[in-house]
Amino acid sequence: MNVSLGELEIWVKEQVERGDFADSSELLREAVRRMKLDMKEPAALQDAMDEAEISGFKSFAAEDWQALRQLARTGERR
Repeated sequence: MNVSLGELEIWVKEQVERGDFADSSELLREAVRRMKLDMKEPAALQDAMDEAEISGFKSFAAEDWQALRQLARTGERR
């Protein structure tokens, strides 16, 4: 696969030179992995909300939304 990054290529090279990634392919694989996880979050968040509603939980404060998002992202409860 050949990917053109345009202006982002400089940033990618800087990350590799800093030692954050072994090479540009490793950086791109990690970026795609993270995007894939981020795309799953809405479905996991909806599942957590449905579970909360079924359990009788009705009122969502800001911290409740934050906890649900964390649960959706990581599967860990606070």
